[in-house]
This record gives sequence, C-alpha cells and structure tokens, in this order.
Amino acid sequence: MEKLLGAHKTLIQAEADITTARLGITGQCSDDKRPLLNAWLKQVAALPVLDPKPHPEKDIPSEPHSRSDTGH
Repeated sequence: MEKLLGAHKTLIQAEADITTARLGITGQCSDDKRPLLNAWLKQVAALPVLDPKPHPEKDIPSEPHSRSDTGH
C-alpha cells in the first residue's frame, strides 16, 4: 500500500510540474497566441484523464480486513 501511495504522490507531483511549466510558457506569450500554444502544449504533454465513472470493483477498502473477516 505504501508503494502505491508513493507512486500516486509522484504522479500528482509530475502533473503539477507539467501544469506549472505549461502555464509559465503560455504566460510569456502574447494574448493572441496564448490559446493556440496552450492547446498544443496540452496535446504534447497530455496528462492522464480521470474516468468520471466509478469502478466499484477497483475500490480499495478503507480498512484492511483480517483473515477472520474473509471466512478463511
């Protein structure tokens, strides 16, 4: 679980770094070129898209269950 959380934290930080860089670059553009450059940068450095549909089979229980809870 710790490895998963560490990987998730790394992914979130990478996404934040990409977004910060993109905003920094587009902030240096003229107003007429900014939307086009921003759209291009979003395509080049595409971030993962959250799936709005819940996947109950992928849910992680909030508390680990002991073996006695599973019937074993």
